[in-house]
Parts: sequence; C-alpha cells; structure tokens
Amino acid sequence: PSHPSLPIVHPLRISSLTTRFVLTLLLSTAVPFLWFAFFTGDALRERQERFVDAILVTMAERAESRLVNLLEKVYGECSLFRSEAERALRREVSLSEFRDAVEFSPAFHEEYQLVVLADAEGNVLSTISSLAQDRLSAAAREALRAKSVRTQPWFRELIDPSGAALKGQIWLDRHLSPFLHRDVEKLSRDPADFSYGLAFPVAGDGVVSGVMLALKSWVRVQNEIDATAESLRARFGSATAWVSTGDGRVIAHSERERYGDSTELGAGLAVGDSNVGTFEHADEKWRAGIARITAVADPIAWRCGVAADEADLFADSRRFADSLLWITVVVSAILVVWGLVASRAILRPVHRLVTATERIAAGDFAHRVPERGRHELADLGRSFNEMAAEVAASRERLRDAERQAAWAEMARQVAHEIKNPLTPMRMSAQLLLRANRENDPRLPELVERLGRTVQEQTDALARIASDFRQFAGSPEREHERVPMRELFADVERDFAATIESGVHLTFDDRTGDAEVDVDRQEMRRVFLNIVQNALEAAGATGSVRVEASIEQDRAVVRVIDDGPGITDPEVRERLFEPYFTTRSAGTGLGLAICRRVVEAHDGIVELSDSTPGHTVFSVFLPLIGRVGRTATS
Repeated sequence: PSHPSLPIVHPLRISSLTTRFVLTLLLSTAVPFLWFAFFTGDALRERQERFVDAILVTMAERAESRLVNLLEKVYGECSLFRSEAERALRREVSLSEFRDAVEFSPAFHEEYQLVVLADAEGNVLSTISSLAQDRLSAAAREALRAKSVRTQPWFRELIDPSGAALKGQIWLDRHLSPFLHRDVEKLSRDPADFSYGLAFPVAGDGVVSGVMLALKSWVRVQNEIDATAESLRARFGSATAWVSTGDGRVIAHSERERYGDSTELGAGLAVGDSNVGTFEHADEKWRAGIARITAVADPIAWRCGVAADEADLFADSRRFADSLLWITVVVSAILVVWGLVASRAILRPVHRLVTATERIAAGDFAHRVPERGRHELADLGRSFNEMAAEVAASRERLRDAERQAAWAEMARQVAHEIKNPLTPMRMSAQLLLRANRENDPRLPELVERLGRTVQEQTDALARIASDFRQFAGSPEREHERVPMRELFADVERDFAATIESGVHLTFDDRTGDAEVDVDRQEMRRVFLNIVQNALEAAGATGSVRVEASIEQDRAVVRVIDDGPGITDPEVRERLFEPYFTTRSAGTGLGLAICRRVVEAHDGIVELSDSTPGHTVFSVFLPLIGRVGRTATS
C-alpha cells in the first residue's frame, strides 16, 4: 500500500537537527561577529567621546582666549582714559582737554559708545558719545544725557571704601544702558542695542575723587560667539555657542532668542577653568564644553560655552554601529538560509530512513528507500534496503519457529493434562475387566465406584478441553447492560451449595443500581474462577469474603481469603501468565483467561494485596448508568 510522505522536520523545533545545525552556525560565526561589532562600536563611541570632548573644550577655550584678548584690550584702553581723567580731576588739564584726549584716541570711535566722568558726589562732569557707535539723534542724545550717576549701582560700589573700589574696577555685563535707551526693560534680540563696559574709580589728590564709565557695543562680543559657532558647525550642524554669567544667565548666544535664558548646565559644571558636561534641551541630549574667563586684572565672572546635539556629535559612530548591525543581520540571515538548505539536503535521506523504519516496524517489510544521492547517502540507502530484506527474511523464519514452538508447547501441555485423568480411567477399566473375568462378587460395587471415577475424569478432560479452547480462540461476546447486583447474585447462587456445606464464604454487595456493559456468562466465569481459587487457597477451615462496591466511575469486586498468601515476588509477577500454576493439578490458564476477558471489557484484574492470612484479588469494571448505594449480605 502507498503511504503519504511525511513532512520534513520543522526547522523551528528546538530539538530538531536543523535547528541545532543553524544554531551552531550562528553561535560559531554570527555571535562572535556580533560581539565584535558591539565591542568595536563601544570602543569607537568611547574614542569619539574623548575626541568630541576635546574638540568642545578646545573650541570653548579658543573663544575664551579671544574674549580675554578683547577684555584685556578694553582694560588697557580704559586705563589710558583713566589717566587722562585723573589729570582732569587734579586740574592738570581741563575737561575740554580730557574730552579731546578721549575722542581723538584711535579706538574710541571704532567700538566705544560712551565715556562718562563724574565726581565723588555722582555729578556728571563730562559725557563723551561716539558718533560712529551711537545711533541716536542729537536731540535724543541730549535728552538722555545724565546729570548724575548717584543712583547707579556701580557708582555706589566704587565710592564705598569697603566695596569694589578697593578692587580697582567693576565690569558691567551685557545690558541696556540708561545713557543710551529710554526703556531699559524693553525686550530686544539685537546685539547693537546692548552695551558692556568698565567702571573704575578715578583718584584725585590721593583719594577717590571721581568715577569713570566706559561703554562698548555688545556686537563685538556677539561676533566672537557667532564665529565660534560657525566654525564648529562646519563639523556639527547643530553646534551653538554662548557666554553666560556666573549664575548661568545667557548674555550672548549664537541663537538670539536665547538672550536672557538660563543655561541647562548645573552649577557644578561651571567650577574650574574648563569642563565638559551634558544637558537636556528640546527633548534632546546635548554635550557641552565650558571655559572660564580667567584673564584680565580683575577676573570677570563670565563663562564661554559651546555645545551640540549628541545625535549630531556621534552620528559617525552611530552609522558605523548601524552598519555593523545590518552586516550582522545579513550574515545571520545568509547563515540561516544556508543552514536550512544544507540541513534539509542532509536530513531528507535520513527522514526517508526514519519513515521506512516506521513502516517496517508496522509490518510493511516490502518497503524500500530510494538509493540515490552521492557516495555516503547512496551507500546508507543501499545498506538499509539490505537490512530490511534481511529483517523480513529473519522475521519469517522467526514466525515459523514461533509457530512450531507454540504447537509443540501446546501439544506438550495438552498431552500432560490429558495424561493425568487418563491414568485413573485406565486403572478403573483394568479393575473392571479383571473383576469380570474372575466373577468377583464385588463387581456391582466396583462398577458403581469405578464408573464414578471414569465420569469424574471425563469431566476433567472436558474442562481441560474447554480451557484450551477458550484461551486459544476469540469467542464472540454478547455485550448487554447488566446490573452489578444481578451479576453478583448469579455468582452467589453458583456457590450456594458450597455455602450450605459449611464453608465460610460470604457475599457483600454495595453496588446499588449501577450497571456494567459486559458479556454476562464470560464475566460470571471470571468471578467463579477467582472465587474457586480463593476457596482452594483458604482450605477447609479458612474463610472467603466477596465484596462489591462503587469507586468513582468503576465497579470493584474484591475476593478476600485468609489463606497462606503469595509472598514470593517472582510468583506474584508471573501469576497471570499462561500455563503458570503453583498447584500440581490444573492447566495454569485460569487467571490468564480471567485477565484476557476483563481487559476485553476495558477493566482491570490484579492481585491487590497478599500477606499470610490476607490475600485480595480485585476486578475493576467501567460503569454505565446511575450509581446508587444499597447493602445486602
């Protein structure tokens, strides 16, 4: 018969050879490659972090250096202005000469917006405006001209002997000067509107006799920050640069809208001359380099910073890692495909052998596998076919030998069992013949006695023939719904005479109206056989008890005797084997027949317990119908 070919072993089963082969390839190639990729990616990221940190700090320090130069230049120029102011306050020169000296200095009209000289009381002595830097009209400029600087914070600090006057000067951060703007609180993003400068005391006759303020346009500082950001953007497009005060307030930024903001950097980042840190901005992680402005005679509390988005800073390492990851995925996919193809080519012949083995094990000894493939696979198929042919021949020889052995064993058993009743029958016939020849007066008595002997032995022969026929045949069973109490009553009636003879045999039925689906006569013979064996084991002085009950969905019949029991483990294991018996008489087929009948009814028969004085044989049968509980004895 033709059989459908079974599917190739599913490659996703973890126990299959295909999966193991693919996993071996991945573990030996892809996994080390993946480890190398991640190791290389981490090493590259670490190196790039150091490189980026160095770039950021270097750019910040370069911007800081340019700003320091700018501030030192301002400090030097203002020192010259202060010298002229001291001469004016000592009346060595007039205020007009002081004004001319400032206006005609080379740097004044290039970057300075305003120079104000005031006495110790705060009264403005001279105001010098730069026409190049001042965008006000003459009328507006005159309207803003201050008469006094007494209310200015820098003035109060310079005049206070215990304050900043002792330090020599005060730096003014980016601000809207009241000398140049009517509204110093207005919101502006234009660097040209803002000023920064230097206020310092002016000594007259050995004491502070006045103050001078020099203001410069903030444009120059902003240009330095823009140049720093632009040079960094050539490498990183998201780069920004800024200048902030000591408390983190932004006073210059490459993005004008950030004027006046607070930097996202913590205060700890601003400690020291140079530092690197990270911060969150617009849901993105940024990396920054900070340089502290440390030059100028009186250090100014500014910090210069540059920053860029980390996604931009580490784009190269991310692209490299992504490339390695994709290469790993592609290599792994190639290995998986190659592993599946190779394993299928190897396993397909093996699978055909497995299928052929299963069919041969099922009895199809004519089945063969194709002898195709290269070298070893073809040899394997050829060897298997030769083995299958040899197995078929050996099985046929074994079957013939088993048949002959079975017939020989059957003949031996039958001969042995028949010889036992034939011996007393032969002796009885010989006695009758001799008594008849000798006219023995006891002939009628001998005929009666010996006739009974022959009848008994004939019945024994009939039982032997019945046992062998029942064991060897396959009877047609007539199943029916039988109440357990009726089956139990039949067995009790079969032993009524035995009970009346004085033997201690009792019955206890607790099955109620439970029913079983059985062949009534066959199941009756099972119980008769087991009870008869119990009576023979108990002996004339012993007792046997037969109990029937319901346990879950099964009827249970237990036959209990107080005989010597079966204590030998080997005997207990072989108790239900055909032709095995512990008695001198009997075929050894009784319990074997019982097991065959009970198992044919989907039941179980077993030796539940056997100790001296207590042996229990149990029969379990599946129930049908309703289960009730009654008790009879």
